[in-house]
Amino acid sequence: MSSSSKRQAAAFSTVLDLDHVLATIANVPLAALHELLQAAQHHVLATEPKPLDALWPRLRLDVITPAATGLVRDAIPVFPAASAGTMDAARPSDLDAVEWLRLWSAKITHYKHVEGVAPFDYPHLCDLCDVLRECTKLIAVDVREASDAEMILEAVTTPAHRVHSISVDCYIFDFDFATLDCWLSPGHAEHLTFSFYAIDDEVNPALVPMLLKTTALSSLELCLSGAGFLAPLVAVAPSFSRLTSLRILTHRDDMPVLVHFLLHLNVTKLCTLSLECDSDDFNSLLPALSTLPALERLELIEGFLNRPSPTAVMLPSTLRCVTFVRMMCTSTMWNLFAASIFQLRILDELAWIKCSVFRPSIATVPISVDAVPDWIHRGGTINDTAAMALATALPRTTSHFGTILTLSGAPLSVHSYLTLGEALASCHGVSIVLPYFDSETFETEAGKRHIRYRYEHTKTLVLESPTTSP
Repeated sequence: MSSSSKRQAAAFSTVLDLDHVLATIANVPLAALHELLQAAQHHVLATEPKPLDALWPRLRLDVITPAATGLVRDAIPVFPAASAGTMDAARPSDLDAVEWLRLWSAKITHYKHVEGVAPFDYPHLCDLCDVLRECTKLIAVDVREASDAEMILEAVTTPAHRVHSISVDCYIFDFDFATLDCWLSPGHAEHLTFSFYAIDDEVNPALVPMLLKTTALSSLELCLSGAGFLAPLVAVAPSFSRLTSLRILTHRDDMPVLVHFLLHLNVTKLCTLSLECDSDDFNSLLPALSTLPALERLELIEGFLNRPSPTAVMLPSTLRCVTFVRMMCTSTMWNLFAASIFQLRILDELAWIKCSVFRPSIATVPISVDAVPDWIHRGGTINDTAAMALATALPRTTSHFGTILTLSGAPLSVHSYLTLGEALASCHGVSIVLPYFDSETFETEAGKRHIRYRYEHTKTLVLESPTTSP
């Protein structure tokens, strides 16, 4: 036998003899992943409502427990993606936070910088930035809690990176806008969350040129605490040709500017709009809202609707979700708004969170009651009187796709729980999610009245309609 044949035979023999070893090595990551997913609730912090989602397909390193660190390290090869950023998050005892991040550098797609209890000194920050330069799969970076945001942004916006989303807060006059400015230029930027908190009247001259480049984005969130910062965007409002999502928090003195901006904005693709204006009168916004032809989600936060409108309130017929947060309305304005809202035949969601109606009128109730079978009401806080009105409207409501009414924080009586449960008896495909209610009276009466219900975790009680059509 030639020497080459002998070497080949020896090689084959060695490989064959090690088959079981190779199989074991190949199976280690899968075995570790299987163990993680089989008992997800033990490997994720108790604060996470969906443990499995925190592990797969994108592993959230900031919410795993210390007991899970060894398993996730073994399973690194099989994870398609990971998110990280919390310096105090669990990690193996033989690695510091930066070393742990380096181990995952080829997998990290989302990074949110949270410095934790201990201050992040400059040498460690330099080491961190070195690792982030290796994380070339990053698509989203959040440095709103970083004390040295500019350094981190510079590390994740190299030519090798393709970061689509950046979130950053600016508190200081000499903030270096150059990195953001360059990031907005190449064309792969999609989303920016930018908060500017003015301490005095002096403004960095680089702010406005940077803001003007946001016209290329498809999603923009602006928090501008001082007056006058929104005005430069009015001139370029028609250039927002790709914008699908917009959230603006601006100073109350800029409300006229905000209205002007919305009236000139290129809104052909705008699907989501969220507006907050420091407890100002939102009445002047209403005409602008009627001009949004593709709007599906509208959110109004912390304002007043207190002046009677001379005409009916017109909302885009495309709306699927309307959310009010800490809003205050007169009963007249709410009636006008309600009349428009409940004409939206494709509305899926109405949320009313910590809002007040001055001098409430019973006239709103029939509008709401008549519309209940046609839309899903999520996130409302109601009292016993409103619960009775809801129960009156529910019978024979049918949903082929499934309707969930979530009444969060509702301080309802046992009688309301039982009445709502009975109202579902003639419904199909409808569930009501209520706060957890530990009451023997309810359980006894629910059994007698054949009310279907179940508990979800320790926070909610779910009333259900029959599984088949009545």
